Amino acid sequence: MFDSQARPMIRLINFHHTPPSGKERLAAQLAWCAERYATVTPDGLDTFIRTGTLPGGRPGWIPAFYNGYRDNIEVAAPILDRLGVPGWFFVVTDPIGLPPEAHRQFAAEHRFSPPETPWADGRELLSAAEIRTLAQRHVICSHTATHATAIGPDCPEEVARREIVTSAQVLRDLTGVTPAAFCWLYGEPYDARPGVHALLREAGYRFLFGSRLIERIA
Repeated sequence: MFDSQARPMIRLINFHHTPPSGKERLAAQLAWCAERYATVTPDGLDTFIRTGTLPGGRPGWIPAFYNGYRDNIEVAAPILDRLGVPGWFFVVTDPIGLPPEAHRQFAAEHRFSPPETPWADGRELLSAAEIRTLAQRHVICSHTATHATAIGPDCPEEVARREIVTSAQVLRDLTGVTPAAFCWLYGEPYDARPGVHALLREAGYRFLFGSRLIERIA
């Protein structure tokens, strides 16, 4: 990911569930990265895309956590806080505010993986209060409203708007900050879905995260 003879690169490390059983391994992995790579914030990512530079000339890294699983705040966030590293949390917004007993059914119907061990109260996904707490030290982003809709060329505009624009508004209302980035299902690049470029801009996102690259939304 980093060639000393070329411009520095950013290592994007993707996580989904962060179960308690893997806490020690996760802590070691995150600490290893924190020692070797420059932490990248949204402003730092803007600077990197414009200038190709990162703090200290080191390669950068972004730990990204997808879907808004409860174990992300229970397990991953405290480790990141100890290291002083901001995580990028990509939240699915529709389940925010659902009662705990509805989480398991929503997760099963919307392509979420079940937790390693069921939570006693049944709540599997982040609550509104937890998202606000994360936003104090970390970067909150959108991973669609439903985690079920492919926003392709044939997707009706009202559906795409809900997934892209409404999800941003929900997070903005919760945190007071426009989410920095969006990631739709399957991690396709910006040019794969030109029909919704205007919606990404309307929502106020700065970046689109894909499977192979991070792009500035112009």
